[in-house]
Amino acid sequence: MKTRVRLLSALISLVVLASLVFATSALAVVDDDNSVEDDLPSTTEVKDAFFDVSEDDWYYDSVVFVTERGYMTAENGAFHPDEAVLRGMAAEIIYRLGGTRAKGYNPFSDVAEDAYYKDAVSWAFETGLIYVYDYDKFGPNDNLTREQIAMIIYRYAQSFGEGYVWGDEYTLDYNDADEIYTGAKAAVAWLTEKGIMLGDDKGNFNPKSNVTRAQLAAIVKRFEETYTKARFFFDFEGGDDGFVPVFADYNDDSNNYETYQMEHKHKMAPVEGEESNALFIGSMNRSDDIFMGYWKKLEGLTPDTEYKFCISFRIGTNAIAGSFGIGGSPAGSVYVKAGVASVEPIVEEIYKGTFRFANIDKGEQATDGRDAVVVGDMGRTDGKEDDSYSWKYFSLTFTATTDENGCAYLIIGTESGFEGLTQYYIDNVNVICR
Repeated sequence: MKTRVRLLSALISLVVLASLVFATSALAVVDDDNSVEDDLPSTTEVKDAFFDVSEDDWYYDSVVFVTERGYMTAENGAFHPDEAVLRGMAAEIIYRLGGTRAKGYNPFSDVAEDAYYKDAVSWAFETGLIYVYDYDKFGPNDNLTREQIAMIIYRYAQSFGEGYVWGDEYTLDYNDADEIYTGAKAAVAWLTEKGIMLGDDKGNFNPKSNVTRAQLAAIVKRFEETYTKARFFFDFEGGDDGFVPVFADYNDDSNNYETYQMEHKHKMAPVEGEESNALFIGSMNRSDDIFMGYWKKLEGLTPDTEYKFCISFRIGTNAIAGSFGIGGSPAGSVYVKAGVASVEPIVEEIYKGTFRFANIDKGEQATDGRDAVVVGDMGRTDGKEDDSYSWKYFSLTFTATTDENGCAYLIIGTESGFEGLTQYYIDNVNVICR
């Protein structure tokens, strides 16, 4: 049956979108040679890896695609293409698709702390990608239906600004359109329109049928090929990966590295149990709003083109949430900012003895700018009140245009209202260009 609907759920969509993009307080791939991770299998290895996947199968290319990229895996030489996708499995696949490495709070009694999908489930719940049954039950081993996976993929697309907006109309041409759950109809229509999900040869969507691993592999492949134009991932294991340190908004007294205690280096982040090579930076805020951080040139994109940059990273911080200090809190008054600029950042002497960005608008303290926005603060989220470091995760989606050479300039840093010493580590920077 053909169904035509006008979309009136804009408020719900906006709430979901906001929760996905700006869920930084609880959370939160090309490496520097900007290919896939080294330990992923080659196409030849994938071809021979599974005894239950043949080159003649309609899903063969999709299985190769998701396995090469590490989105889906298998054990003992079997991909199990006809096996139903479980809720925990789906959370883990979308978690990998988004390049996310966040560690969230796990409130579920049925999700074990050592489950491979534990971080993914926490992330999916906190961002609203997958709804829960009860206040403490996630149902990780329950099957997902086709209409349910459609809603999950659609919410993920909404996180970077895709999907319908208020007043949009859509058509469902499936014979079984009336069987599709009302809350899933927009998702099914949009994914069908984009060619990401398809019906069967009889014109049915089969909304209540379980989605199989082969079907999900195909969905992920089509989604990635449609919306992911480039990926960058930097874990700093081998060095600084070309990130450039920057300090701005300070008054020069010809002895800045002692007066402001400016320091930056590639070094091990001392996070107990999660030590990692990272980018360290620190300074004393004597100018009331000093900015410090790093920028990175992202190359190989299409010139003069607008992209949505989906950015995630983690910061090693020892700032105690709710603490007090001179001029402001060393946690809540040190604002974490991130964004993308179309020009290479330049710091110049704007007037005698005062150095500021000459071509970058990052905003001031808690305000957003054209090239960078506030994504959170330095307050640690692990509840500890000592001077040890812990990881805090951040994410955002930022729209910017490349320059005439196909370059864009990633900016990550802090702006301080705390008149004291701030030191932190930046790690696991992931950028998806859509």
